Amino acid sequence: MQQVWKGLFALSTMLSLLMPVPAPGQEATLRLFSDGGPASPYGAGAAAFAEEVIQRTGGRYRSEPILGLQAVGQVLGPNFAVGRGLLDAVRSGEADLGIMSAAPLGTYAASVLMLDVPFLFRDAQHARAELDGSVGQELLAKLPELGGVIGLAWSETGVRRLTNK
Repeated sequence: MQQVWKGLFALSTMLSLLMPVPAPGQEATLRLFSDGGPASPYGAGAAAFAEEVIQRTGGRYRSEPILGLQAVGQVLGPNFAVGRGLLDAVRSGEADLGIMSAAPLGTYAASVLMLDVPFLFRDAQHARAELDGSVGQELLAKLPELGGVIGLAWSETGVRRLTNK
């Protein structure tokens, strides 16, 4: 099952790819952080990701979602900040995986900020088609070099045109 969403994505640090392979009969758990709660689109993405990890690894790996600002702050500490704080935790290896908006990545990979341009996509179907195609793959491919992270997929909380206070 491949789900493609605009605006948010799951990331892993390069260090997490170097994690030891669990011995036969043992499992490894990857902690997936998001400031969105369990009932949010982030939470739905984390649940779907957790199921995929189990299925695709035959249960050798599991994903433990840590969702919501309070839960993430309890694990990452009182200095945790929304957005870039989570990205920095993933980059440093403090967090194995993270689901976040594209905006924090703009600090390291400015090309990702194009996703926040109003009216860039006609509708959600157009956004999904582009981000599941060569445009999305090209942006994901730049992340290790520019942002020090590996993008796994694009996600969305809905295509927005303009927002204000």
